[in-house]
Amino acid sequence: MSPDNFEEIQKLWHQQESNSVAPSVLMEKGREAQQKIKNEHRYTMIIMIISAGVLISFFIAITAWHYEGFTAKLFLMVFVLLLRWLLERYSFRKWQHIKPTLSAEVYMKKITSFYRWRKKLHIVYTPILIVIYTIGFLLLLPYFEEGLSRGFYLYVIWSGAVSIAVICIIIFRQVRRELRLLRFLRKHHFPEA
Repeated sequence: MSPDNFEEIQKLWHQQESNSVAPSVLMEKGREAQQKIKNEHRYTMIIMIISAGVLISFFIAITAWHYEGFTAKLFLMVFVLLLRWLLERYSFRKWQHIKPTLSAEVYMKKITSFYRWRKKLHIVYTPILIVIYTIGFLLLLPYFEEGLSRGFYLYVIWSGAVSIAVICIIIFRQVRRELRLLRFLRKHHFPEA
């Protein structure tokens, strides 16, 4: 091979789009991510249902029906958890309709659309629901202060604050991971993502 041919080949090589990834690599990455996300959706939905169940059990155990205001505020918290569960369930169903057997282009468009929905869910709906849930919790504090011992009241405040902080951290990590994947999809083959 002459130096001119080598330089031409090298020139052609460097002219190739440096950020493109083979569709097979993207499909494999998609398959791996699909199973992981499926499990994460299930865990999230299970945690939300358990949390709603705990709140409902607490409601029944404390005989909250004697306090109208208490009932409304606790209902607000349960409603937020159930609404978030429904949004997650919708997301899970949307994910199930993305089949790795689709053509690479259709698969990538559907997965990109899915992650746009997840981005909206995490950046718009979830913070609103967390704020409403927190407001419900804060509105319950006077009832807790009145009906619980000082030590248990402080425990409720601290455990509630820690729980909300942990939930926010988990959601932040999830959002960051999904946004990273959306950027990857945007960078490789789908700049409109």
